[in-house]
Amino acid sequence: MADFTSVATKVGREATTKAREFAETNAVAKKAKDVVYTAVGVGVIGAQKATAAVKSVHGSVDTDGVSAQVKKSVEDVTVATKRQAAWLDEKFEKTLKTVDAAIAPIEEKFPTVVRDAMNQAREATAKVRATVVTKASDVEPEADAE
Repeated sequence: MADFTSVATKVGREATTKAREFAETNAVAKKAKDVVYTAVGVGVIGAQKATAAVKSVHGSVDTDGVSAQVKKSVEDVTVATKRQAAWLDEKFEKTLKTVDAAIAPIEEKFPTVVRDAMNQAREATAKVRATVVTKASDVEPEADAE
């Protein structure tokens, strides 16, 4: 069993090395990787800022003693923040589609290990995106204590 494990580990490391070498030397793969990292980074930062802004507004405003106008302003900020998050998510979606469309014609020429890595990256990106969208949409205005 130990021999099988060490052989499998060696094969896995060799495949990873070949995939990295291919990705480092292929211009399209480099650009695709950069685009995906940038898009994920922008999405995460945008969601963090949106969440922080909404929490900051809700944490600093005493909704019990403020006028209806201030409450309305807080709701407007929340709606605007969610709208910005949705806009950012839409742009992220378009970017992913553009990257996929650019890579699709040549993807079949990539080694299997690279295609597998790309599929794993797509799945990870989808999970991160879903998490960011969920976190951004979880922030709700505090309920009125009326």
